[in-house]
Amino acid sequence: LDTRTHRLTALKQLLVVIQFVIPRMDTVQKVQECVSAIMDGLETLVMFLFVLETVIQMETALVQGCVSATVNGLETLVTFLFALQTVVQMETALAQECVSAVMDGLEIFAAMLFALTTVVQMENVLVQECVSAMKDGWGTLVQIL
Repeated sequence: LDTRTHRLTALKQLLVVIQFVIPRMDTVQKVQECVSAIMDGLETLVMFLFVLETVIQMETALVQGCVSATVNGLETLVTFLFALQTVVQMETALAQECVSAVMDGLEIFAAMLFALTTVVQMENVLVQECVSAMKDGWGTLVQIL
C-alpha cells in the first residue's frame, strides 16, 4: 500500500509538473518560432543590404563612367574647337594674302596699262613726228627739185 501511495503521489506530482510544463513548452515553442522568424528577417535584411550595396557600387561606377565619358567628350570638343579656330585663322590669313596678292596684281596691271597707254601715246607722237618729218623732207626735196 505504501508503495502504491508513493507511486500515486509521484504520479500526482508528475501530473502537476506536466500541467505546469506543457503551457510553458507552448510558450517556449512560440518564442523559438519568433526567434527563428527574427533570424530569417535578419538574414533577409543582410541579403537586401548586400544587394543594395552592390547596386550602389554599380550605379557609382556607371555615374563615374558617364562623368568620364562626358569629360572625354568635352576635351575632344575643346580640341576640335581649338583646331577649328586655328584652321579658320589660317584660312582668314590665306584669304587676306590672296586678296592682297590680287590687289597687288591689279595695281601692277593698272600700272602696266598706264605704261602701255603712255608708250602708245609716245609711239603716236613719234609716228606723227616721223610723218611730219617725212612731209617736211618731201617738201624740201620737192623744193630742191
